Amino acid sequence: MRIISDCKSLVPISSILVAIVVTSGLSSIPVLSNASQSVASSSSSSFSSLPPSLQNLYPPSSGNQSFYLFNGELEDVNETLLGTHDVYTLQQMIVKSGDNVTVKFYNTEEEERHTFTMGTPFDINSDLAGGGNATINFSPQEPGIYEYYCIYHQPTMRGQLVVLP
Repeated sequence: MRIISDCKSLVPISSILVAIVVTSGLSSIPVLSNASQSVASSSSSSFSSLPPSLQNLYPPSSGNQSFYLFNGELEDVNETLLGTHDVYTLQQMIVKSGDNVTVKFYNTEEEERHTFTMGTPFDINSDLAGGGNATINFSPQEPGIYEYYCIYHQPTMRGQLVVLP
């Protein structure tokens, strides 16, 4: 089980979001770890409503959210130290609980495989050969931060699905 305890372990945009939510009176956000595939943190506080400061940032959704996700490469990376240079072009998706989410995932490389993988409660593993694409549909019900990643290209090819109430 992994609990994200400081904003340094999140991507910069997520750090700002978590800092705003925590300082706005919500005591914690459930965070799912793919390693344990279970809720790493829970709280008696609920996400019954967003603070006014966040309501303007995230207008009401239509209930349908679509995202285009491609693989990309980091420039000038020492692969001996890092292991890989592959990344997702979209490292954060923000939706609301109950939204119908569609991820249109494209592998733009001809020779390498890439996956879009999410643990519990989604249990998604879309594995694409070079040049392949897939459409992935799901509907998150619980607010929280969920990690998605490529099983072949860690630690750099990962992102976050942020589910707001």
